[in-house]
Order: sequence, then structure tokens, then C-alpha cells
Amino acid sequence: MRKNIKICGVTNCKTIKQLISLNVHYAGLVFHKTSPRNITKNKAKELVNLYARKINFVVVTQDMQLSDLIDLATDLNVRHLQLHGHESINYIKSLRRETTASIIKAIHVNDKNTSQAQQDIDKYKEFAD
Repeated sequence: MRKNIKICGVTNCKTIKQLISLNVHYAGLVFHKTSPRNITKNKAKELVNLYARKINFVVVTQDMQLSDLIDLATDLNVRHLQLHGHESINYIKSLRRETTASIIKAIHVNDKNTSQAQQDIDKYKEFAD
């Protein structure tokens, strides 16, 4: 049985094969230039083309230009997008109009901002999957 788990920062075939052997359901492809796990569009496309029948890919971004994310999601033909930045409700609404991918909105939580996290959850729950 596949676990409903996502491993983020996948950049190569060896890791994807390991995730598949572990029955992991999602592989996160990070598109954020300052991340040590940033992946190029060409490399991501190669991985998606090779393994999309065996694992679900998630495009993980932070404050990417809307048009760039729509183009990326379309080019890679992925079904899941994960937003880690300060994307607005209007951004998410526009994204939803332009793609059929599910939208995951990351909420940052720590001991000092629990009430802010709850406000963010309430704000985004209607618009993200």
C-alpha cells in the first residue's frame, strides 16, 4: 500500500527510484533559486517524463510569477502545485482558473505565531485543496 507521503527536493533519478521502492506517493520538485535543492525545468521535465506513471510530482514554489508557474505546470503536466510564499488569494484564484492542478498552500507555524497560523489557515482553506 502506498503511503500518502511527499518527499521534497528531489533532483535525480536515483532518489526517485528509491521513493518508488518505498511506495512514496509524491515527489516534490523545488523551483526556488536560493534553495540547495532547486531543479531546472529541463531536469524536472526529464524526471516527470521518466517516472510520472510511478509517482506523483508536486511543483514546489515560493512567490513565483503567476505566468511562470502556469507555464511550468503546463509544460511539466503536473497535477499538484505547492505554494510556500506570500501568494495572495487573487493569485490562487487566477492559478485555479488557468490550471487543473490541485493547490497546496504551505502555512508556516512556530510556537510564537500560532494565532497567525490559524488566521492563515482560515484565510486560505476555501481556496487551496
